[in-house]
Amino acid sequence: MLEKYSDNDLVELLASGLSTNEDKAIAYLLQKHSSDIDNFLFKKGISEANDRKSILYDAIVELLLKCRKKKFKVEVGNSIRKYLFVVSRNIMYKKWRSIYQLRNLKLKYHEDQIEECFLKKMEQEEDRNLLIHMISSLGEKCRQVLFARYYFELKHEEIAPLVNLKNAQGVRNKQFKCLKKLREKYFKLKSE
Repeated sequence: MLEKYSDNDLVELLASGLSTNEDKAIAYLLQKHSSDIDNFLFKKGISEANDRKSILYDAIVELLLKCRKKKFKVEVGNSIRKYLFVVSRNIMYKKWRSIYQLRNLKLKYHEDQIEECFLKKMEQEEDRNLLIHMISSLGEKCRQVLFARYYFELKHEEIAPLVNLKNAQGVRNKQFKCLKKLREKYFKLKSE
């Protein structure tokens, strides 16, 4: 069983900068608030347990950073519990907005269909060796991402750890940039 801390005690522990104090405070926050915030996020539609846990950890990191900067004060109506709920809700909304924007972007551009169509057209029009040479000339990371995606048909989530990118979105961004470079090289070569 962990010690009990008041909100003021927790703020002092988090602001101290000592990892042992921060660890105590974080363990206490997780023990005291994780189930309530988890239930709150579940009721709001976050069905994946790992997503709910990630949001809670992000909220605790926000609190930690605010305490380190001495910008969090415990006052009437401003408790750590309330702060964690508000930050968790805001992180949840931010994730929803990014998902919504991504869906709209995919609908607008039909990105996957355009990319597959473009690569098929290039393979039909050009010699396969030229395509491989052009991909190789883009750089090591582009080569890895494009070969993993189109030759080995791996998913974005599977590619991320292979090319040292943080997540699937990072792979999508890199893939988009690499394909853009590839298109530019292709059309430059065609116009010559």
